[in-house]
Amino acid sequence: MSVDAVLNWRVERLCHHAWPSLDEERHGDWVFRFSNGLSRRGNSANPLGPEADDVSAMLQAADAAYPRHGLPVLVRVPALLDASVERDLSARGFASEGETLTLYCDLPPGHMRRDPDVLIAPAPTEDWLQRIWALKDLSAKDRATYRAIVAALDVPSAFMALNIGGALVAMGFVAIDDRLLCIESLITDPAHRGQGHAKRLVGAMLAFGITQGVEGACLQVVADNEPAIRLYRGMGFSRELYRYRYWRSAP
Repeated sequence: MSVDAVLNWRVERLCHHAWPSLDEERHGDWVFRFSNGLSRRGNSANPLGPEADDVSAMLQAADAAYPRHGLPVLVRVPALLDASVERDLSARGFASEGETLTLYCDLPPGHMRRDPDVLIAPAPTEDWLQRIWALKDLSAKDRATYRAIVAALDVPSAFMALNIGGALVAMGFVAIDDRLLCIESLITDPAHRGQGHAKRLVGAMLAFGITQGVEGACLQVVADNEPAIRLYRGMGFSRELYRYRYWRSAP
């Protein structure tokens, strides 16, 4: 495996750990994830490595597993897999949706100044949860699922928020594994956008990662979110590792 491919799969594994599912089933080179319908990533079939190319066997198992959880069959296909996987899914009547970019930046060893307005906690406080739920406009059911997902994190993590005048205006968390950092759930209060708050929070997240000895950081962003992509590229996430799409079974 090439150096680039090794990094790609390290990042893929980190992103998996950074957003754990509430239940999983492994079938060959695929893992089926179930999380009460909150997010496509946590409720889809995901490849475990480049060998995940047996679509027929995977779908046979998925057709039995996902209905048991009241979920449609949804397959997440990163561009790291052979193109035949998407061709096979398309031929079976699956439709693609939700293209997402995986961006990466190297982090140099050293020190970055800590932002005094950024709160950092090893676990989500109730105030942090209530605020991010409100910003994401989650239902009561999805709030319970979100709480369970972040409680299931089994890698080092930090829950962060930018506090301006007593208000949490930008929020998110980071997860760390294999000397890499992943940024998750980043969101800014719409009433406070365009003021550089997201940039400050991302900078604080990268600074935190450096203190933990990470060598690089990654995040995933939907392909049509141009303002966010510009922000991340301006923060050093200039390297696009790979993209992925979801493939949904026909109704």
